[in-house]
Amino acid sequence: MLALLLTLACGAPADVPRASPAASVSREEGPEGTDHAWSGQGGLRVGGVSLAMEGTTLFGPERIALATGLYEAPVVNDATLCAVGDIPDGKGALQCWSAEGGSLGQPVTVVSGGRPDRVAVADTAVAWVASPDGLPQVFVGDTLGRSPPRPLTNVGLARPAGGPPPGFVPPPHRDTLHFDGDRLRWQTADGAREVSWR
Repeated sequence: MLALLLTLACGAPADVPRASPAASVSREEGPEGTDHAWSGQGGLRVGGVSLAMEGTTLFGPERIALATGLYEAPVVNDATLCAVGDIPDGKGALQCWSAEGGSLGQPVTVVSGGRPDRVAVADTAVAWVASPDGLPQVFVGDTLGRSPPRPLTNVGLARPAGGPPPGFVPPPHRDTLHFDGDRLRWQTADGAREVSWR
C-alpha cells in the first residue's frame, strides 16, 4: 500500500517518502522560533480512500470536513491517517482514522490539548510532541484508541524559570519524529536523539 508523508517546504530526510506531486504545503517565513501559518493544497490517498487538503481543512469522501484548523501536514502510513488541528479551546487535538476497503472509519481522538505536533505514524502507533504542562515531551499512543498515550521524555520534570531543568530531553528541531523498529528517533539543535517506544 502507499506510504505517504506530506512534508514541509524545507524538505525531509531521505528515508521519509515525499508528498505526492498533486499535494503541496507551505509555511509563511518568519523569525526563528516563531509559530508559522500553515497551508496545504492537493490530494492524498490512504487505504484506497481519496482525501483533499484545502488551506487548513482536510476533506474526506463527499467533501466532508474531517479536520479543520490544521497547523501541520496530515501523516499517512499504509491504511492509517493522522491529523492535528485546532479545537475550540485552541490547544489542538490529534485524531487518527483507519481506512479499509475504500472507506474511512470513525475518527479516534488520541489526545486533546497540549498542541500536539511533529507527528509520526507506524502501523497503529503514533508519536508526537506536546507541552501539556509547559515543558515539551515526546508521547506515543495507539491510533485505534486501545491504550492511553504515554510520555516518553521529560517525565516528572518541572519547568523552572530561566532554562530547562536537569535531565531535559529536547524535542525535534525543525524535524518530525521517525519510527525505526523499537526506537523513535529525531534531530535536535544539538544532535540526534532516540528513545525506546515499546
